[in-house]
Amino acid sequence: MPKLVSPPEPTIDLWALIAHHLRFLRLQKGRSQANVGAVINASVASVSRIERGEERLDEKQAALLDKEWDTGGLFGFLIYHATRSHNSAWREQCLHLEASAHFLRVYEALIVPGIFQTPEYAQALILSGRYASRADELVADRMRRAAIFRRDPPPEVWAILSENALDWPIGGPEVMRGQLERLLALARLDTVGIRVVPRSSGASPAMDGSFMIMTLGAGDTVFSDSPGGGRLVSEPAEVRGYLGRYERIGSRALSGPDSLALIHRYLENIE
Repeated sequence: MPKLVSPPEPTIDLWALIAHHLRFLRLQKGRSQANVGAVINASVASVSRIERGEERLDEKQAALLDKEWDTGGLFGFLIYHATRSHNSAWREQCLHLEASAHFLRVYEALIVPGIFQTPEYAQALILSGRYASRADELVADRMRRAAIFRRDPPPEVWAILSENALDWPIGGPEVMRGQLERLLALARLDTVGIRVVPRSSGASPAMDGSFMIMTLGAGDTVFSDSPGGGRLVSEPAEVRGYLGRYERIGSRALSGPDSLALIHRYLENIE
């Protein structure tokens, strides 16, 4: 049986509050995780992950719990508001999910994805933005994200980049040379796939913005990037929309070998 652990701090956000209340009410009623799993049609491991905040209760599971425990609709109402409210802790939660995921699907519309960036490339980007005063701290944070490639086992990472990421001169020629070499080195890993959407593909869903689909346990969570912040999406119907969009973008991308050949050409043309 999974070891009992404390749920996340309930003041973080509504999802943490749901995890907290699930464990609190379960223990108050003298129920085991296996009992909860039987009610919501989930494994003991899944219940444990929900209580740790690593997986989310869905609407059907909430309805089953509310009926079983006669809560007056507590879990259903919490999930309703959690899926529609702004999450002030989106960054911390996204980093936790990214570090724990066993499968990442990344689309980046303008630049090299964060987990692929070299320190010099990351610094050039950060110094150009509004958080320049925290550049050293933020670069270190970004480099720590790359630790996923050293995990045992590492996650599977599929990345689709815009051709813009290959020729936008971030930091100058030497920085771009190091960054393109880094992309090619990562692409040699068995668990990493990199494909490029060429500008010649014209208008496509790729122009709607960057996002990342993170798979943990039995479910997917999407991080959708936006200026000044981001949004985490876990509602199944909306997640399916992002999965479909990822497939449509992929249909416009070059094959793996052709993508690497294009990266090589840009690398060779740096003066």
